[in-house]
Amino acid sequence: MAAVELSMGANAPVPTADVTVEVSWKAAAGMDMDASALLVTDSGKVRSDEDFIFYNQPRSTDGSVRHEGNVPGGGDRLVVNLGAVPAQIDKVVFTATIHDAAAKGQTFSQAADAKITVISGGQPVVSFALQGLTTETGLVFGELYRRGGDWKFRAVGQGFKTGLKGIATEFGISVDDEPAAAPPPAAPAPPAAASPIDLSKKRAIDMRKRVESSSPVLLKKFDAAQVSLEKKGLLVERAEVVVVLDVSGSSRKLFRNGTYQELIDRFLAVGLLFDDNGVVDSWLFDHRLQEGEEVTMDNREGWTDRQVQRKDIWGLTRYAAAIEKISSGLRRGAKTPTYVAFITDGGNSDRREAEAAVKAASSLPMFIQFMAIGEEHEFPFLTALDEMSGREVDNAGFFAVKDVKALSDDEFYDKVMIEFPQWLKAARAKNILA
Repeated sequence: MAAVELSMGANAPVPTADVTVEVSWKAAAGMDMDASALLVTDSGKVRSDEDFIFYNQPRSTDGSVRHEGNVPGGGDRLVVNLGAVPAQIDKVVFTATIHDAAAKGQTFSQAADAKITVISGGQPVVSFALQGLTTETGLVFGELYRRGGDWKFRAVGQGFKTGLKGIATEFGISVDDEPAAAPPPAAPAPPAAASPIDLSKKRAIDMRKRVESSSPVLLKKFDAAQVSLEKKGLLVERAEVVVVLDVSGSSRKLFRNGTYQELIDRFLAVGLLFDDNGVVDSWLFDHRLQEGEEVTMDNREGWTDRQVQRKDIWGLTRYAAAIEKISSGLRRGAKTPTYVAFITDGGNSDRREAEAAVKAASSLPMFIQFMAIGEEHEFPFLTALDEMSGREVDNAGFFAVKDVKALSDDEFYDKVMIEFPQWLKAARAKNILA
């Protein structure tokens, strides 16, 4: 049986069972489009941001609606268990938006074949093709809604010129484009008020898509890094990520057994979330200092193999030069901090110089996360640096791990981000960081 093709405003019954909803399109080159669903009460609003189901929040809390990924050719697929939709939900609304549309000058007029299709039992049962699109950057395609004990689908076709923000506002979600200062005290919000959704999640969605298509081996690490950053309130932050890698003689085994490549991949995942360019800078040190190859999704494979082909490595261990070099390019009051992942497997021979370098860097927008490969008791100097007095703010953290690969991604990201939030707060309070 052919699907019922609806015109705008028309409706048709759908089976009261699991249904799949495909929101599809053919996007112009360079367009990044996403579909989502909202669980809406009879007030026309969501209950909270948990009722917004999209690429990076792919499941409603009750499990009744799931985002199932991409449709071949362009679009997204969502699955709805109509029998499990909570009783207070009146309808499930299906939308699509263009990411960064204003900056790129894009609208739905540049997309073809915009369509929504409801599938039941593997067969399309209802469809609605949108026509005459012009300046819209956000669209409500259609909605599944209750009528008595049954469900129907309505073709909507409502457009918004303000993309995701316009749609979110329409359905009672407060959207913040940028982190805002704390508002003045106000009367408590009504119990039904919706929680805000931060558009930093949207940026993470887009980056995750890039990882999934360009470097899927990083996807598990990217997801773990995102969870850790989000728990600590860091998903809204931007930072330059720099990896400083010990290439003294004792580090040969860490190149050979894959430990260093594992660390490069893990810090690249952090860099993708922090840095809009998705690039991690690197420095290699023994008793000398060399600028390493930058790390990206495109060149991460074999990165460590290429570094060991360099001359002037496998020497002694000195920390200070790398800290001084990175510090020299920074200025107090910058908007973007620099997060330095400083990785070593041995003690250094320049303790006085390293102490002075860390102290001097404490007045700059630079946080240093020291990470040692080995037992913590083997690195008393790094423990002392972590606790050192005489700094404007505490600008360094330290932990040791004997077996990097035995440490799960979740545990790793929680460790490397444990002190960074406190440093951000202290650096901003002292105007070290804007």
